[in-house]
Amino acid sequence: MLPNLIVIGAARCGTTSLYRYLNLHPEIEMSPRKELEFFNEWNWGQDRRNWDRGLRWYESQFPAEAPVVGESTPTYTDYPVQPHVPERMARVVPEAKLIYLVRDPVERFVSSYRFHRWVLKSEHRPIEEVAHDPATSIHLAASCYAMQLEQYLPHYPLERMLVLEQHALAERRAETLRRVFRARRLAGGAGRGAASRHGPTPRLYRRVVRRLDNLSASTTRPGAKSQRRSCSGPPARLSALPPASLGIIRCSLRGRLDGVRRKWCRKPERLGSRVEIAQPPATPGLERNARSDRQAPR
Repeated sequence: MLPNLIVIGAARCGTTSLYRYLNLHPEIEMSPRKELEFFNEWNWGQDRRNWDRGLRWYESQFPAEAPVVGESTPTYTDYPVQPHVPERMARVVPEAKLIYLVRDPVERFVSSYRFHRWVLKSEHRPIEEVAHDPATSIHLAASCYAMQLEQYLPHYPLERMLVLEQHALAERRAETLRRVFRARRLAGGAGRGAASRHGPTPRLYRRVVRRLDNLSASTTRPGAKSQRRSCSGPPARLSALPPASLGIIRCSLRGRLDGVRRKWCRKPERLGSRVEIAQPPATPGLERNARSDRQAPR
């Protein structure tokens, strides 16, 4: 079985939380393993690409059947560090619907840098040096949301893309998840008359709504325990950064392709989420990787 729902990013924008929340729905089966990285050009900590393992390997990652089968790999929007992802994805799952989570681009950059430096231990450069290196910085590239979405447009229509803001998922969790379920015509997405392809019963609908309500209550009640992974190192607040460092980051994320910004901000509701999307333009110096990869999975 192949997925018909893919969370494509962005990293450090709540993709792990969304992955867990989607699994709560009785009509959704997410892959047991998060971040399959099947369509990536290269895989973290591996000598062999998962793409080279072939289509049978990918299908084996979805053992359960359900109306909606999905996966979540935030590095699917790490162009140009990860090129050719949309092309590969469109060849394997052309009818899939895509979900893209975004947040303030500068905050996402800082969060990504801290995570790679103090948790993964894969980043050793000072943050100022990373911000000065847009051609190879995965932290900068992943914060350029319009540029990332543009890679998917030749392969997936806007109607199959749902863009959500991280703060909406954190502060209005049940409402945001209902929007996701509504886009997939699943129980819990609208009123009691809402029905999925399998016609959920009122009992199923009540169960979904109860889970959503309990989810919101459990994360807003006083003394609720946070499940956020802690990162050692300096404070994450932007105000804690030296003004010079923050200025360099903002300058690197300040745009040059204003036409891209206007294009994506003109009618954000076309993306299906009807939310205002944080839109940094493309990062200076990021060149399109023209190398093609025509090998299909076996």
